[in-house]
Amino acid sequence: MTLPLDGILVIDFSQFLSGPLCSLKLADLGARVIKIERPGQGDLCRTLYLSDTEIGGDSTIFHAINRAKESFAIDLKNEADLTTLRGLLAKADVLIQNFRPGVIERLGLDYEAVRKINPRLFHSTQPDLMPSGVRSVVTLYDLIPAAYPKLFLRGATHAAETAAYRRWMARLPDAELLLCISQETADDAVRLAGADPARVRDPNRKGTVEHAIGHTQATALKGRRFDTLQAQNEFLAHWERNWAAKRIHGTERRQVQAMFEEERAHLKALPLLGMQYFTEAQRSVCDDGCVRVDHSSYAARPAPIGSKVLVRIYAQRIEIRELQSGSLVRTHAKAERPGTVVLPLDERVFNPSRETRQILRQAGEVGEHAARLCQLLFAIEGRVGQRKLWGIVGLARRYPAHCVNAACAQALEQGIYSYKRVLALTEALFAQALNVIEAQAGIGEDGQGVAMPQLLQQHVLIRDASEYGDLFAHAAATMSCAARGERA
Repeated sequence: MTLPLDGILVIDFSQFLSGPLCSLKLADLGARVIKIERPGQGDLCRTLYLSDTEIGGDSTIFHAINRAKESFAIDLKNEADLTTLRGLLAKADVLIQNFRPGVIERLGLDYEAVRKINPRLFHSTQPDLMPSGVRSVVTLYDLIPAAYPKLFLRGATHAAETAAYRRWMARLPDAELLLCISQETADDAVRLAGADPARVRDPNRKGTVEHAIGHTQATALKGRRFDTLQAQNEFLAHWERNWAAKRIHGTERRQVQAMFEEERAHLKALPLLGMQYFTEAQRSVCDDGCVRVDHSSYAARPAPIGSKVLVRIYAQRIEIRELQSGSLVRTHAKAERPGTVVLPLDERVFNPSRETRQILRQAGEVGEHAARLCQLLFAIEGRVGQRKLWGIVGLARRYPAHCVNAACAQALEQGIYSYKRVLALTEALFAQALNVIEAQAGIGEDGQGVAMPQLLQQHVLIRDASEYGDLFAHAAATMSCAARGERA
């Protein structure tokens, strides 16, 4: 299945949650995401433990937020690695980064710099939401912006607290990130800010995402280590069958599996396909009973000729629906080649319409052979072949009619009844005619070549420029005298 962002290349410099979550959404939509990490250490999120479960030495949250991505280790302070990275950016479509303010500029990878490498690159930076004067030393990771609203909205009366908080923030190392700071530092932030943000050791107070992680801490994964995701999933499946499904739940003290079995009969079956993406447009049913989509024709019966229908264009199929109710009328596999006709033979219309008569009349004006070829094409394909007929008749507007008629005669002799063949023959005949005309223009009456005349600057018949000037002056004076005489 083709996804909306297939073919899009994303270079992701971001770490922790916000930036990687953004690139994860792009990967889910089909983009290729290459995550840039530091050699040896990698993303700091690899050692971020909101639960004490790890897979292959990395935290489970790192695997959850960076699935479906590729990893590329680059030392951003090494000029050779930067050269390799710039070559990668030249091919990329999107750049994502959440460095502390000023870092991306020092690396020479800010928007103004990378646009010289790749003008079409979309440069995404995590919004800088911090108050002025502090953002130069603040890294925007969860706890810090969470504490700021109450701190700065409390007004000038708490200027001392504001100054203290700024001093505390200034002492943080550049690499100090939210979920790696100590609990004591987090407590200091809460006390100074007057806020109650999430605690590092209490992720259940952090909202939906961390609440789910907190739930994991109290389940079968607690304290366990797995070498692969497959091993973890196998253990979870076993745990669900033998413990979760059999546990007693609710005020009625019933097993979860028993409650589910009662609800199973009311559940609808899951769709066979995943989420399908499509574009939607209105189309008119042509007089051949088809709708046109991307230069191809698709049968629309039982929708009447001339009516409006709704067309949904998926990656691999076409749906034709009623415009008002949206009910499905026809479904077709999407044609891979433009110009394809998806119309069963028993649904083709062969009686000539007003448009058909108009085409055949114009074909007769082009020539006898053109009229015969168009009649034969209509007899073979019916109204759905009228587009080819219009193409043949339209050639007479670009080429001499006798060339088009001669090309139709050759096509009839060859037994190839198609617009493309007539077009190729017409172009060949026209080129031959031009060559003949040019050849005849260079031959005299005696059969010898005729030299092309040359422009001369001097000749006995060409007078001096001053004589022409006197003539023009005399004519102007004569006209002036005549004009004065008329006024008198």
